[in-house]
Amino acid sequence: MTDEPDLDSAYNLDGPEDSKRLYKDWALSYDADFASERMYLLPAKVAEVFSGHASEDDAPVLDVGAGTGLVAEALLGHGSWPIDGLDISPEMLAVARDRGLYGELLEVDLTQPIGLRRGRWGGLVSSGTFTHGHLGADVLLGLLDLVRPGGLFVVSINVEHFEDQGFAGVFEEMEQFITEPIFVETPIYGAEIGDEHDGDTAFIGVWRRR
Repeated sequence: MTDEPDLDSAYNLDGPEDSKRLYKDWALSYDADFASERMYLLPAKVAEVFSGHASEDDAPVLDVGAGTGLVAEALLGHGSWPIDGLDISPEMLAVARDRGLYGELLEVDLTQPIGLRRGRWGGLVSSGTFTHGHLGADVLLGLLDLVRPGGLFVVSINVEHFEDQGFAGVFEEMEQFITEPIFVETPIYGAEIGDEHDGDTAFIGVWRRR
């Protein structure tokens, strides 16, 4: 993996320690150098979908892979949601903390046993975390218990990653625990800068825990 903080290096991460190194270097410039340059649409779209399906019972909300707080910022544009954030990078969480968007921020490696209280949240959002070099389908199973029965999940999954990492099979495993998921495909970026990622898309999955 290159240490240069850019989309290619993010897509080629190899495990949690790689993630920590990359986002340590990228945290302070992430919003300007990546989100703004590429017109990163996905966090706002995830927030829009969540707010379109949610009720007051779907709070508080857990933002998985919170990063610098892009989803929380967009979600708070739709209402006064209490939001907690979770991320592997303390440096990204520090940026999010300075923005004052979250109640609690948790530094967690989701590839390890989570160790958080079951049913603590009423809803869960995630944008850009289930993608190349980041989290695989198996992590979804571990997230289910964090949300109380009936709670709403709105999770983005990179379309190529969905196919490569066997997400369809994991959703089959989760059938007895969740309502039938709805998937909407959406562009990840709004700007074309002339590389192979210009047309990248993600599924936004919507389901409730039974």
